[in-house]
Amino acid sequence: MVYEHLVQSLLLTLLLEMGDKSQIIAIILAAYYRRPILVLSGALAGHLIATSTAMGIGEAFVVFIPLSVLRFGTAIVFIVIGMITLIYRNSVSTVTPYKLGAPLSSFVMTLSSELGDKTWFAAIALATSSSAIIMVFTGVMIALAITSVVAVALGEALLKKLRIKWIKAGAGIVFVATGLLIILGLL
Repeated sequence: MVYEHLVQSLLLTLLLEMGDKSQIIAIILAAYYRRPILVLSGALAGHLIATSTAMGIGEAFVVFIPLSVLRFGTAIVFIVIGMITLIYRNSVSTVTPYKLGAPLSSFVMTLSSELGDKTWFAAIALATSSSAIIMVFTGVMIALAITSVVAVALGEALLKKLRIKWIKAGAGIVFVATGLLIILGLL
């Protein structure tokens, strides 16, 4: 049955993504920017590109761009954004100094965190082992949308409980720590 591929990919992706880097990104950026729909749109666009890459050229992509380069690039993105966030944490503006804005920040960080991630490789494996690639793609994207919506809602809830200054400081520390853990091979 064709729908088995959809359900299998949806459930596997949900399990892999709960608490993953892209969810943490969405939580923090939703609280930071105070624009949940824009953060969600950027995250979904990042997931769409990453998942499309996994479905279409995933295996070849890793051949041409080594996983170590992808991981290092992701780590650098996290560290730079974390440092900028820490430097400007006392700013009252929710617009970042690097002026990417909510959707582009969310897109760049989500995409860079997903390329070469366990979910990305799972999508490749599911796609190569299935004759129903559209159902696999749909299942993966539904799961990523669900986890992104949950993360953005959590970010909005955080904003109601904490001052933005503390959210920015926490975000900066989490992003820098995540980048360092990626470099060390612990994420």
